[in-house]
Amino acid sequence: MTVSMRVMSAGDGYRYLLRTVVAGHGDRSLSTPLTRYYAEAGTPPGQWLGAGVAALGGMIAEGDQVTEAQLELLLGLGRHPVTGAPPGPTVPLVTVERITRRPDRHGRTLGQDQADVLTKIALSGRLIDVLVGPAGAGKTTAMNALRRAWEHEHGHGSVVGLAPSAVAAQVLADDLGIATENTAKWWQNHIMYGETFRKGQLVIIDEASLAGTVSLDRITALAVEAGAKTLLVGDYAQLQSPTASDAYAMLVHDRDDAPELVDIHRFRNEWEKAASLGLRHGDATVIEAYATHQRISEGDMEVMIEAAYAAWRADVLGGWASVLVADSNESVQALNERARAELILDGTVNAGREVELHNGQRAAAGDTVITRNNDRRLRAGRGWVRNGNRWTVTEVRDDGSLTLRRAGQRWGGSVVIPAEYAAEHVELG
Repeated sequence: MTVSMRVMSAGDGYRYLLRTVVAGHGDRSLSTPLTRYYAEAGTPPGQWLGAGVAALGGMIAEGDQVTEAQLELLLGLGRHPVTGAPPGPTVPLVTVERITRRPDRHGRTLGQDQADVLTKIALSGRLIDVLVGPAGAGKTTAMNALRRAWEHEHGHGSVVGLAPSAVAAQVLADDLGIATENTAKWWQNHIMYGETFRKGQLVIIDEASLAGTVSLDRITALAVEAGAKTLLVGDYAQLQSPTASDAYAMLVHDRDDAPELVDIHRFRNEWEKAASLGLRHGDATVIEAYATHQRISEGDMEVMIEAAYAAWRADVLGGWASVLVADSNESVQALNERARAELILDGTVNAGREVELHNGQRAAAGDTVITRNNDRRLRAGRGWVRNGNRWTVTEVRDDGSLTLRRAGQRWGGSVVIPAEYAAEHVELG
């Protein structure tokens, strides 16, 4: 067999394709004109067709006419046929389809909307992409599938996670099994130690609607420069942080094809799914649905506080995880003190030895507390003490330090909190 080879300069690739490869199509009789042959085959020449069109970011639609300038950019230079930009990293469609059909380690398979957004993001070729979804829509499940597809194509460690807070970063790490960091700390590491991204990586920024505009701009610019893809995940309808300035919402609304999850998986009742979406979009009429299903109680302040506390107490005694929300810091403190008094009476909290906290409250063995300051020097298992972590006090020491165990765990994940930290950065939770 003889193989002939030639050197082609940039721009010659598409000419070779049109004049040699296409002209010599093996199924075509040489007496059949090319135009008629491809029209009869259902692929008329001169048009953009096929599943790969979706990878062009919505700038070209199936059926659009192909120009010579587009061909030269795409085939001759390997660039986007409209913008001329180098394409971002992607995942082959065959890999995406295999991942979307395969259950995860918990036996969960993707819903149709989750499979659609995963395909759209993995194939888009965009260096900055977005994923939109309300709470309970399955963003984490979709991200996990994307992580598996991306690592299959680009290798282990090719997916990194960032989030605006240390707690959110830890949740992302636990959910996806990847290395994560909060955005402020990552930027500090970049400035001090030169930490950066590499070509082909997928950088997932979770809770992006809460991230500061300057932070997003800095990090995405570095990722683009490195040839990494950034995926901003969040909900534009979520209450923004003061520093966010609606940047995430602006990015979403600037596109008419932003990947969005629309099916709510968290609720069992269909009416509640619809009502939650109505509240998300500011539709006050859906409050009637909650009233109809007896989800709203009314009364004066004291009556409502008593009712809320009684319901919370019943949940706790029944072994349920329950959250009691109040309208002010004063109400929160009063409810915490009341709850703690009852826990002391029933023996859950041992008040024989206590430490005083910064807000005048006291903590003892058995109390649930929240740490309010990040401190990487305080290690708890494989993690460290973060702002917003919940703990159970297991021991109050003579010097005022506390031994804490992560709330909900029966063993492991313990840490000794120095007396100074306990006095300044711990609250009843």
